[in-house]
Amino acid sequence: MSKVIIIAFTDPMMGLSFESEPIFRKLETHYPGKIDLRYRMMGLVPDVSQFMTKKERALEAAEGISRYNKRLAGIYLDEEDIGGIPMHMKDFRLFDPSHRSSWPLDLAYKAAQKATPELADRFLYRLRYATIVETRPTTHEEEILRVADQVGIDRDSLLQYLHDGTAEKAFAYDRQVGDSLGIHELPAYVVRHKGFAMVGSSVFDYQTFVGLIDQISSGTLRPQAPDRSKGAVCTFLESHPLVSVVEIREAFDLGSDEEARDLIRPLLEGGHGSRVRAKLIQDGSFVEWQR
Repeated sequence: MSKVIIIAFTDPMMGLSFESEPIFRKLETHYPGKIDLRYRMMGLVPDVSQFMTKKERALEAAEGISRYNKRLAGIYLDEEDIGGIPMHMKDFRLFDPSHRSSWPLDLAYKAAQKATPELADRFLYRLRYATIVETRPTTHEEEILRVADQVGIDRDSLLQYLHDGTAEKAFAYDRQVGDSLGIHELPAYVVRHKGFAMVGSSVFDYQTFVGLIDQISSGTLRPQAPDRSKGAVCTFLESHPLVSVVEIREAFDLGSDEEARDLIRPLLEGGHGSRVRAKLIQDGSFVEWQR
């Protein structure tokens, strides 16, 4: 049966998109093998001055941008309740006078797609995690390369595509596609199945996606109960070597974060007989698969 293609128009710095990840994990486990999630980069912040207040712009650049970073951190924290993934906004410093745009993050993802396509989405997740949870200045190239190292993307290949115009061309194409669809608010989604497509902007919840999938597939695709077997959990963690406990909770229809931790407990720190070794990080809020 043909897959449902969900295209998410976003930017790696978007907290709203990070908070939507539990929904995608739930779709993945409730429609096993039927969902193809893809990302297109739209470039949320061409220049930080466009989002600064008049008072912030009137200050010396370093001070004005520092104040904007603090205000932006508060916006992120307000978005935490949407999906429940914890955000750690202490010392948030994404922008500075020499790094005024989120576009380096978009370009890095497009370069990762070219360098190692099968690892690009893991790279995107790690980039978001570094930005929003670790609050590292991921607009800096050395931080982008650090994330590449973490997911196993060759940094020389990434740098080649980042600087030879390949990533820039791919990023421009993503924006062109978004513009052609009239997408001017992020995040936005296109849901496609067998030649039919629906476009929507907003923060969709799981039931909204279920309704769209039911409509676009004429009722032929319906969610099913997730497989909670040890093998299924191992496969899930192998596909998502860094994942929040909230995502595990939603993916496997569990009632609490503690139930999610209980589900993976046999795998923590290499449980006996497990092919996956995992550990809890960030005060138990995330799970990291140890290769």
